[in-house]
Parts: sequence; structure tokens; C-alpha cells
Amino acid sequence: MHLDEEVIQRLVDRELPAAAAQEHLAQCEACRVRLGAAEREAGWFDAKLREIDHLPPAIRAADVIPKAASQARSQSLGRLAASVVLALSIAGVAYAIPGSPLRGLVQSLLGRAPAVAPAPVAPPVNAPPPAPVLGGIAVEAGASLVVEFSAAQSSGLVRINFTEGSEVSVRAPDGVARYTSAGSRLLIANDGSIADFEIEIPKGARRVEIRVGGSRRLLKEGKVVTVGTRVAQLGSGPYILELGLTGR
Repeated sequence: MHLDEEVIQRLVDRELPAAAAQEHLAQCEACRVRLGAAEREAGWFDAKLREIDHLPPAIRAADVIPKAASQARSQSLGRLAASVVLALSIAGVAYAIPGSPLRGLVQSLLGRAPAVAPAPVAPPVNAPPPAPVLGGIAVEAGASLVVEFSAAQSSGLVRINFTEGSEVSVRAPDGVARYTSAGSRLLIANDGSIADFEIEIPKGARRVEIRVGGSRRLLKEGKVVTVGTRVAQLGSGPYILELGLTGR
């Protein structure tokens, strides 16, 4: 007959004097092996308890405040994992024993933890194209002024407005033309351009003529404006002229 588990445990816990079972242990190798294994297990258990037997470190409130509200979902899973780790620290010995039901329970909990979906990525926002930089020239209208485009364009328009100012001004995207003012003539070198232009003409100007490639497109004399074959009284505009060969 062998020593039962209660006697083995009481021998390990020093609740029974060793002499009480000395005679049996001297004759039974199986019970000596069981007693040795129980003593080693108890020693390992005591060592683990000593490792965790210390005061927890001080925790500051700033250390546990979430860094950003967008991390809330991932922190929920982190708190679950932290709780599992804390429980394992307290019951580390039971988790480490082969065949322990705690091991299966923890793995089951982690397996059921919801997956954290990745944060949606916002589509890139296409910035609007920058407004073109305008260039141009302004000259006094004088008694008579001819505004001449050096060439007709394959595309492009001239927008004409009549203003209360005293100067004839021409504006277009910077770099699409060169401007030369000589006496009563303003030459716009627009060869190869397809840009649109804006021209402002004073209402009080006596005579302003606009030509494209040597062909007259608009004539302003006093309060009369002639566009092609159409004659009209001066208004504020705008008048739209095409810069093509057959422009109007």
C-alpha cells in the first residue's frame, strides 16, 4: 500500500514529522519519487510567489489618459489583454502547469476578441489649380489708338469692356504675348498663342480701333461702336471678339 495524496502533501508542508512515514519511504521507491516531485513542485511554486510578491509601481493619472480619442477601439482590446496578463501574473503557476484548464480558457477568450478594423483612409483631396498670373500693359488712349494683335489664333477670345478710366489696358496670362507701345499704336505679339485677352477702353476715348492680323474687328468712335458690320451705341459691354481668322 502506498502513501495517499493527503499524507504526501502534509509531509511537504511539514505538517507531519518525517519519522511518521520514514519506514514506508525506506521500502517504497514509488512513494519516494512522488514525495520528491511534490517537494520540487512546491519549491517552484514558492519561488514564483516570491517573484510577484512586491508592491505595484505608482501610477500617475497622466500615464493612463488616452493620447487621442481615435485610439479608443484599439485601447479597449489593450485593456482586455492587460486584464489577462494581470490575471496570469497572479495565477502564473496554475497557467504554467501542463494540462491546466486556465491555459485553454485564456486562449478561448483571446480567440473570441473582436478584430479591430483599420481606420478608414480618406481619399486624397485634389487642390484646385492656382489662378493664372496675369500680365499686360496700360496706355493713354490719346486722340486715336490702334490696338493690333500681330496674328490670328487657332482659338482664343478678346473680352472688351468700356470703363470710366482714362487708359486702354490689355491683360492676359503672363508670358503669352509681348506688348509694344509706339505713339498711337499698341502692338500685341501673340504669334502661336491660344490664350484669351481682356481689353478695357475708356468711354471717353475719341477713337480706338482693334485689329487682328491686319483685319479690323472693332472700332470705337465717340459713342458709336462698330463690330464687323454691326453698329451700336456705346454701352458698358462686354463685347466678345474671336481671335481666329474668321472671328467676329
